[in-house]
Amino acid sequence: LAGKSIGQLTSPDGPIDIHELQFLGGGRVLVEVEESKCCVDLSSWGSGAPSSATISDQVIEILGPGDHVLWSWDALAHINPAVETAPQWYSSILSAGSPYDVFHMNSVSFYKGALLVSFRHLDAIYGVNGANGNILMKIGGHTDPQSYTVLNDPVFSAGGTFCGQHDARILTATTITVHDNGTNCGRAPRAVE
Repeated sequence: LAGKSIGQLTSPDGPIDIHELQFLGGGRVLVEVEESKCCVDLSSWGSGAPSSATISDQVIEILGPGDHVLWSWDALAHINPAVETAPQWYSSILSAGSPYDVFHMNSVSFYKGALLVSFRHLDAIYGVNGANGNILMKIGGHTDPQSYTVLNDPVFSAGGTFCGQHDARILTATTITVHDNGTNCGRAPRAVE
C-alpha cells in the first residue's frame, strides 16, 4: 500500500461504483457499474413519485483484459424496484432526485460461480446463479417465491428483516455473513452469520 497506481479500470457501460471491486484472477475483475435507465414507473410509491423515472440501474460486470465485459448481470432486468424497494427508503430516494437510487447495491461476493448481492434500499440480499443470472434465493425485504425463511434469529423471528444491510459475504458453501445496519428500523447494528 505504497499509494502508487497499479492501473485504471473502466467499463464501456458507465461509471464504476465505489462499493465493490474484486480481482478474480486471470486478468478478470468484478465491479459494480451505474447505468441510468429511463421510464420506470414508481407512482405506486405515493404522491410525488414519478410514473416515468430515470433510475440508477446497477449492473455487476466481470471485466477482462482491455476492460472488455466478459459477463454482466443487470438488477433492473431481474428485480422490480416499484415492488421490491422498501417503503422506509421512498422519501430519501425521491428527495435525492433523478437518477433515483432505487437499489443501492453495496456489496457483491463471488464464490464458485455464484454471487451474493446486497441491496440496501431493498433491505435484502440475493443469491444469483453466475451461469444463467437467475435469482436462486433471497433473504430479507419483500417476500418473493425465492425468499428463504430465517430461523432462530431474534429480528426475523419477530417479523423483522434486514435494514440497510452491507457487506454480505459468502464464507463457505453453507455460510454467509452480513452487517445488518438496523437503519430506519429503530435498532442497533448487528453482525449475523
